[in-house]
Formats: sequence, structure tokens, C-alpha cells
Amino acid sequence: AVATITREQTFKPQDIVMRAGEENNSIYLVLSGRITIFHDHGTPDQKELRTAESGGYLNFVPAFLHQPALNTSVAVEATEVLVLPQSQFHEMMRIYPQIGLNLLGLAANLLRSMGVTT
Repeated sequence: AVATITREQTFKPQDIVMRAGEENNSIYLVLSGRITIFHDHGTPDQKELRTAESGGYLNFVPAFLHQPALNTSVAVEATEVLVLPQSQFHEMMRIYPQIGLNLLGLAANLLRSMGVTT
């Protein structure tokens, strides 16, 4: 179901996938390569938050909250992603609720890895 409503996109090393402050309501599913998410990218306070690799995802939270991205994502190496627009994603979850439950589990695991347990 996901593959029918996504489009493939490729990034070269050092390409900006998503910039902090930009509106982008799509979810990115990493097929190959690696994308690192930075807070305060390009400043002396830059901090690496996490890296999404094959099977990982980006922009999960902003896509659900209808808010701009808080962080900048940069391709570390040649990377291929599936781009899932928010509107189509919501429609797909109405048809296949298990997808939403699976993503909720992914989000919970991410929060847990960050030390959030309540």
C-alpha cells in the first residue's frame, strides 16, 4: 500500500534533505544510504541527534503535528528514499489502521532510545 502512493528521491552526500524551519509534511522512508539529523546545523552549536539508515524514517513528528521541521537532515552518503505525502499517508491509515499502530511503535521506540519512558 505504501509503495503505491510514494515517489522515489535520491540524494548525494552532503545534500540537505530537509532544512529546519521549512514546511514539509512528507514522511521519508530510507531505502538505502544514511541521513543524519542535526540541531543547529551549520552553527558552532551544531549537535548530531541521530542517523536514519536503511529501514529508517524522517519527519515523522512534523508530518503529524503540521509544524515545520525543527532540525536539518543531511545525506551522509548516496541515499535513496521513498517520499510519502502527509495527506496520502493519513488516507492510507484510514484504510489500513495497522500501519498507524506500527508507526506508533516506531515512535515509542525512538522516544525510549532518547530516554523518554513516561
